[in-house]
Amino acid sequence: MQLAVNRVRSQRAALIATGVTAGVAITAMLAVLLVMMTTRDTRQDIDLGDFAHSSSQFRALNGYEEATEKLCSDVAGCVQGYSATYASYRKFSSIDDAVAFAATSSSSYRSNWIVIEYVGHSLSEGDRADVQEYFDSTATSE
Repeated sequence: MQLAVNRVRSQRAALIATGVTAGVAITAMLAVLLVMMTTRDTRQDIDLGDFAHSSSQFRALNGYEEATEKLCSDVAGCVQGYSATYASYRKFSSIDDAVAFAATSSSSYRSNWIVIEYVGHSLSEGDRADVQEYFDSTATSE
């Protein structure tokens, strides 16, 4: 009889431990999800196509058109590309990929997931600074 009681207690203890473990795991997963949702940088969701409407405001965006196949075909992590008269614009799947690509060109500027690669020296420093500030301030709350 005592053996049967001990077995029932052991089974209850195992069920309680399993329930507590599952509860802790679910709580941890929800906490991670909440942190990810509240710390996600909305700038990673920027669509380069959204800048087409600004092509008349910034000289660096003159002739802005979609060119993903041409600009991204052999570039690791490149997910979107646009070309313009004075620069190429690439969006990457990660900041690490953007950093790596930007390091390959002395005429590039990185704004988080986006790399602007200037063509030649036709743009003034002011023109470059204007478009860089525009990209840097897009999808931020400041």
